[in-house]
Amino acid sequence: MRRAAAAAAMAAACAPVGAPPPDILLITVDTLRADAVAPWGTEATMPPGGTPSIKALAAASHVWIEGVSHVPITLPSMASVMTGRLPVGHGVRHNLGYVLPAGVPTLAEKLSNLGYRTGAVTGTAILDRSTGIHRGFGHFDDGGTSEIMNVVPNRTAGEVVSLALDWWAETDDRPMFLWVHLYDPHHPYSPPVKYHPKGPKQDWLETVGPLLISRQLYLGEVAYVDREIGRLLDGLGLPRDGAVVALAGDHGEALGEHGEDTHGFLARRSTMRVPLMISVPGRNLPRPSGMAGLSQLGPTLLWLAGGDPQDLGPAPRLFTTGRDAPPQPFENLAAAEQYGWLPARGIQDGRWRLIQSGGLQLFDIAADPGETRDLLAKGTATDKLHAIAARLLRTLEATETAAADLQAQRNAQAAAVRPGETRRRMLAQLGYLEDKVEPSDARRPALEALPGLMARVRGRSYRLFAEDADAKGEPKLARLYRDAARALEALR
Repeated sequence: MRRAAAAAAMAAACAPVGAPPPDILLITVDTLRADAVAPWGTEATMPPGGTPSIKALAAASHVWIEGVSHVPITLPSMASVMTGRLPVGHGVRHNLGYVLPAGVPTLAEKLSNLGYRTGAVTGTAILDRSTGIHRGFGHFDDGGTSEIMNVVPNRTAGEVVSLALDWWAETDDRPMFLWVHLYDPHHPYSPPVKYHPKGPKQDWLETVGPLLISRQLYLGEVAYVDREIGRLLDGLGLPRDGAVVALAGDHGEALGEHGEDTHGFLARRSTMRVPLMISVPGRNLPRPSGMAGLSQLGPTLLWLAGGDPQDLGPAPRLFTTGRDAPPQPFENLAAAEQYGWLPARGIQDGRWRLIQSGGLQLFDIAADPGETRDLLAKGTATDKLHAIAARLLRTLEATETAAADLQAQRNAQAAAVRPGETRRRMLAQLGYLEDKVEPSDARRPALEALPGLMARVRGRSYRLFAEDADAKGEPKLARLYRDAARALEALR
């Protein structure tokens, strides 16, 4: 009885008296750096002409200057959004070898229980129904499974938006929750020709190790996605009173910063700072603080729908009268599981960002947003900085301990089955390779030590898939990763 009364009180505080539950649109964009879009970016970091659709949505939204992804990998990041939990709480730590456990509630399940019609359209098979991310959606369009071995089963933003508009048009009397995940900015970058950069092709490319990337082509993908977001919002008549629109990135993209080509290797701000905004026209809500974690988004949307955010997960909702976000933990276990590196974990608290992978690194992102100066480097650290690092480490350990759900972690791995050949090759082509390198513990390097080596490995893996569409590519990849294991050993 008390819980029901509390939920009713929360609903009353959230919405005007007698107002129907709001329609909710959640847009997530893969691999989206905050500084690639307005209002976070500059002329130098955004596409030519900017991102007018996202800029217009931001003007009608509450915006968090520092949106924090808890992990620079798609599936665990989206699991945090959908469950209101850190990865140690929902158990999904990587795109490979994990399934969201049935015992962990999802935002779609909770909204369905509130009477919502729920639908999702995703642009990537990384978020297909085999991962468990589909639970609670009455309609979940993941595109099915491609049978073409050398083609990644991902769909363009244009395809995804058209499917989303079609689903929304089939309305009934229920409020609607629609999740749209746009994948296009993920490597390899291939925007429509209209969004290719001007000038000779050789001027587009930058080399990270032997892997060629193109910041300009990446921004072309961002510009294309921005156009399609505008088409989606126009088609749905959003933003408007009585509706909620949220937009977030799942993680960022390194684009060569710190020697990292794309994402998923390190745990730097370039791959973990994301756009985050929520449009709630007609609601008188507190002004956002500067920082928020993606795990807070799901509970907030549930609260805006009239539900109890704590029914979803432990992450505190946004729009509180006090501090919006506690210190935000983050992690990257992908490189440890795949390549035998030490795992990375860390925490961000205001201006301070602490990373642990072997040793500790401390950055003042207010003075050094690019994380170029480790304040704990030998010969430069002061007692005060060591004390700050020790405090942050204690906070990280306490937060992880409080959030950890060991049963969920076990269930997430127990529920997973070895991916089928099509899915495994698809993930491998994207750089999420299943082959694991396991040097001895004494020889496990810290993440920061070998970005150049892994750029070479990733670059070769892309080429192997491009050159070899049949099963003959498999032994080549196995040899590639055995060579990487030997290189890791030799460099210690």
